[in-house]
Amino acid sequence: MRELDKLDKAIDELDTQANQIKEFSRIYKAMADLRKSIESSDTSLKEITGSLNLLSTDIEQQLQSFSSKVNEVYQDQKNFFKELDSSLSTRLEKQKSDLQLEIRNEITQLERTMENFLESRLRTINDQHKKRHRSLVVILIFVLLISLLTVIGIILQGPYLSY
Repeated sequence: MRELDKLDKAIDELDTQANQIKEFSRIYKAMADLRKSIESSDTSLKEITGSLNLLSTDIEQQLQSFSSKVNEVYQDQKNFFKELDSSLSTRLEKQKSDLQLEIRNEITQLERTMENFLESRLRTINDQHKKRHRSLVVILIFVLLISLLTVIGIILQGPYLSY
């Protein structure tokens, strides 16, 4: 019986070891599946990382392109405003010059008009003055003649004539 007990014990041990080997096989298989899953995930992550790197590079290039275009538009606007400012300054200076010239012309025309008016008015006044002067000279001569005739008449009629 001893040998049967030993044999039972050996069979039990073999059963236990077989169960352990089955358990180990199952764990090994699970580990192999897990390893495959990790390798698959690693491959997927590498692919995703590659795609993200490409996407990141593409986004960076697009940002640089956009930044370049923004700078170009900024420079264009800056140049446009410089040209506009220069153009407006030039136009304002021309308008200013034109206005000054027009004002000078108007002043000159006004001066001529005033000179002509004053000359005409002075001629009129001078003519009137000459007419009045002639009238006064005629009146003065007339008064002198009357006075002279009166004096001669008095002298001729008066007691002073006794010859």
